[in-house]
Amino acid sequence: MGLPHLRLLHMLTPHRFIATAALSLIGTLSAQCPPGAPMPLDLTLETTLPPTGPAQKRLATGLGALQRGDHAEARKHIFAALEFHPSSPELLLELILACSDDQDAMAEWCDRYVRASSDVRGRLKLDTATRKRLKAASVSADMLKADQARTAKRVAAVNEIARFITRQKATGKETAARALVVRWASELLLKVASGTPTALAKVADSVDKQQAAFEPDYQTVYKALARVMNQPLPSQEPSASAPKTGIRLDAPTINDRRIRAARILVGLAKQVAFKDLKGPRPPGPGKYADSARLLLEAERKRDVESGKVWQISELEVMSPEDRERFTAEHSDWHHPGLALSTNGLYRIETICGHETLLETAKTVELHHERLISHFGKDPFNGRQGIVRVVPENSDMETEGAPYWWAGGFQGGDRTTVRFAWGNIASLGKTLTHELTHRFDGVMRPFMPSWYGEGHADWTSGHYGRMTDKAFVEDYLKKYTASTTYYKGYANKNNFEKLLKGTIDDFRDNYPAGYSLYAFLNSYPPERPRYKSAMAKFVRNARAGRKDPIGYFTSVFCDGKDGRPAEFKELHAEWSKFLRACYDWQDNNRQNNKWLGKYRTDIGGDRSRLVLDVPTRSWARVHAEPFFGQEHS
Repeated sequence: MGLPHLRLLHMLTPHRFIATAALSLIGTLSAQCPPGAPMPLDLTLETTLPPTGPAQKRLATGLGALQRGDHAEARKHIFAALEFHPSSPELLLELILACSDDQDAMAEWCDRYVRASSDVRGRLKLDTATRKRLKAASVSADMLKADQARTAKRVAAVNEIARFITRQKATGKETAARALVVRWASELLLKVASGTPTALAKVADSVDKQQAAFEPDYQTVYKALARVMNQPLPSQEPSASAPKTGIRLDAPTINDRRIRAARILVGLAKQVAFKDLKGPRPPGPGKYADSARLLLEAERKRDVESGKVWQISELEVMSPEDRERFTAEHSDWHHPGLALSTNGLYRIETICGHETLLETAKTVELHHERLISHFGKDPFNGRQGIVRVVPENSDMETEGAPYWWAGGFQGGDRTTVRFAWGNIASLGKTLTHELTHRFDGVMRPFMPSWYGEGHADWTSGHYGRMTDKAFVEDYLKKYTASTTYYKGYANKNNFEKLLKGTIDDFRDNYPAGYSLYAFLNSYPPERPRYKSAMAKFVRNARAGRKDPIGYFTSVFCDGKDGRPAEFKELHAEWSKFLRACYDWQDNNRQNNKWLGKYRTDIGGDRSRLVLDVPTRSWARVHAEPFFGQEHS
């Protein structure tokens, strides 16, 4: 995970000013090297065209179009090949030839070709065969000469920026300022070196080592945040002798800072614990986070108990002015907006704003009722659930999100979801997914991960309107099944990993789990042969924990109702199902007409964007490394 590397802890939260204020309490801060601009340490994928693979297939299709004289079609396929290897001289040369009918495009890609093909000094050496091909495509010597001159200047700039970075000392005074300069210069280096892999590869290692030399001091930040969190609250009465500094020191302001600092500490503790964190794992806040959790629990209990729990009817009659005022007054966790759902089955807690609170309260029981219909009963017997709607990634982490990428999670009777730049219909899909986990957790414990996430993905995608009373059984998200095939789960080894819960990326349980659940529930579409065995699989799931594949086989490969008698036969049908969906997406449908028997349109709600101000998040999306930037 790229973003929460924690080189600069306070940059990972929207409450940056709190961390800054905390650090100012304890004097000079040692260097905190911010994340960003990691050097690619392996450029092979970017520059080398393998002898086989998808890029070669796309290139071959492009060359075929070029032979037919269809330059536009050829460029389209070669562009697609460049997505895999954007600085491959071989691909760029073919693209130049495909631009022989467009001089402007040829000039642009000729420049890219020269940059990709030049050596560490920016010099281009062409063999006789390549020169002839370029000449045949009307690439003039003057054009090549001008491109070479620009590339030489670009390489010189790359080397100069790299020297500037490596001259920055990582010790002594002004270290933190130099760390920021190193980050800025590294980002500039990557921009200038774009498309010039040889020059970048020459300096990447030394720049990477220089970045690593600015070691962060985590404990300094943790201690500073703890000092803010532990500030004593002054008397509510203003003191006549208080200094007139212009800085607010009243109890509500200080308490607000205390809570923000505590939330940062708890969020950082959660980030440190993420399993797929990239780079060296930082030490966590430890006892500071433990104290922060206790403080937040006490504050939340007091805030929720003392806050007014609104009825839907009260929220609906508010004027536009009152609604704006309500959103402003309930935009922090000291004063969250609280409301009961239609029949009181859920209490909604949010700082997202009036419309989010009202519409969630009005619609959450629609999803609950649909799930009752699906499961056959309400296992909660009126026991109230809590739906907590938050606007930021940092809120998710503070609330205890198990994964950095999670958009929602379920813990007992509490459902937590993130809602930003969205509409109520899309929020309903997320709520349905998480509430499915709530139902499954009570009625179907011990289910494997593929089932848990696949079932929840199925329920969230198999209704059209929020008012629908039941899920659509004969619908299929073919694109999701196609993605599952693309990810390799038609392969027997990967299929078995899915069943055992040993797949490399937990997130694959969403598309692959959905596809398997849909396969078992609806294949073949006219008379699903595995559906009648699903109840047994769910009912005795605990028996399958020691031997997931054996249990799966005993249930679904029993030779009854048209089901196969052996696992290999089921696997063959599963592979056929996935491949058919994959071909369907490619419009190769001649041999897969049976897929057309699945319903393709289940309708949907027209829902406008919610305009509550807190939902207009400015948070950066958490990022993952690419092009070999695994250490970022």
